[in-house]
Amino acid sequence: MPHLPPTLHPKAQPSLSYPPASPIADRGHPVPTRGDIKLHLQTVIPNGVRQCPVCGRVFSGNHQCRRHYKTIHLGVKEHSCNFCPKNFTTVTSKTHHMKVFHPLDIRMSGILSSQSKPP
Repeated sequence: MPHLPPTLHPKAQPSLSYPPASPIADRGHPVPTRGDIKLHLQTVIPNGVRQCPVCGRVFSGNHQCRRHYKTIHLGVKEHSCNFCPKNFTTVTSKTHHMKVFHPLDIRMSGILSSQSKPP
């Protein structure tokens, strides 16, 4: 991850020097380069595992990584409520919203009757 100016970095603290000192260098070890880190990640993270290019979070597959990037970093909300203008990132959040805020509308329309289990 490239260093950001102190005013843009989310964890920037005014008392810290920029760029931050490496704890590895303080212990007498050489500071790893980008290439060193990339090589390390290739050996630690097995094939088939994907890493988010923005935050570095690791996922077990490409689909989960793409879904994370799209919903968390781009803010895409593909699932909309059938009764109001609210949008949601997952079907589960949409269904929960509809059950909590539109229970009468659901009963009258029968939308969730095929999806929900009988009590």
